[in-house]
Amino acid sequence: MPEDESKLAFSDFSSGIFRIKSSWLNEQKASFSCADKDVRWVSTNDVLTSWFMKTSRASAGLMTVNARNRVTGLTSAHA
Repeated sequence: MPEDESKLAFSDFSSGIFRIKSSWLNEQKASFSCADKDVRWVSTNDVLTSWFMKTSRASAGLMTVNARNRVTGLTSAHA
């Protein structure tokens, strides 16, 4: 685990509220964007989901995406 992420890691998760430093978040976004020139941008949700999955050592992870009004045929009327 990179040095900057180790400060955020916990050995056991139950529940909690996490305060994320905007400077850390911006550094993470920049590092992802620089690592792959095909990546145009990285969202806050991308960074936090990646961090959470790595920190919790999940064997599988899902990220919910709201596609309503973003994909043809899906509107805010769809649940």
